[in-house]
Amino acid sequence: MSLFILIQQCLESTERAEKTIKNISVLKYEWENKEKKEIVYLWMKDIFSLLKKDPMKIGQIEPLLFVLADKIVLQNKSFLFKFLKDLNKYHTHLLLESWRASKEEEKKVMIEAIITAIIEWEKLSQSFFEDARRNLQLIEDRSNGKSLNFMIREFHPRKIDAKHPWNEIQLTSLRELSTEEILAKASEDPLSGFRFFITDDIRIYGPATGIEIKSGHHRVYELYRRYINGLLEKTCFHQQCNGNILVLFLEKH
Repeated sequence: MSLFILIQQCLESTERAEKTIKNISVLKYEWENKEKKEIVYLWMKDIFSLLKKDPMKIGQIEPLLFVLADKIVLQNKSFLFKFLKDLNKYHTHLLLESWRASKEEEKKVMIEAIITAIIEWEKLSQSFFEDARRNLQLIEDRSNGKSLNFMIREFHPRKIDAKHPWNEIQLTSLRELSTEEILAKASEDPLSGFRFFITDDIRIYGPATGIEIKSGHHRVYELYRRYINGLLEKTCFHQQCNGNILVLFLEKH
């Protein structure tokens, strides 16, 4: 199973856990409910399977990993991450006895490994998020009002609003193309979208940093995947290199 599919699976089990936990504390969770108990166990089992595949290894980092880390650590006041930390804290509590599907020490090791991994994934996500928003004055202005530029390093998933999910089959087909071919393809099949302001944008100091993508979101993902894996370090296009390479979009709302 590919890392992309594994992360998708983790996102699905995270969403199920999110809907089931509903901001309930560990000690008030219905551990006697077999279905609810299983949802939490499968959530952690999926994440543990992912971390064993070393998803932060250079060359195989998926932007989708940032989506997963951000969802657990940042969204809804971080209640999912707090739940995990409390699960580690109270894993020997009598209320959780029925949840222990394996030896106590094995379960403790699994939870601690998951927490450590998620912290590292989120640190990497935050680092690239900050990178995505720096020195945006480098972006060239377009005078005709019909098009705009984005730098490849701007394509952090936290800043993107796309109307369709990413599909591994389409992404796999793009991996066979060179970066130059992906960028050149924009002339016959243009990417489109617009900028919008997100939280913490300072309007007087630079452009909006949110990106609404109307078309081309698979190409955006693949270009960004190459960037965060260091695969663009020797690539230049129109005198711009690496993450500063400009990608032309038709402005479409």
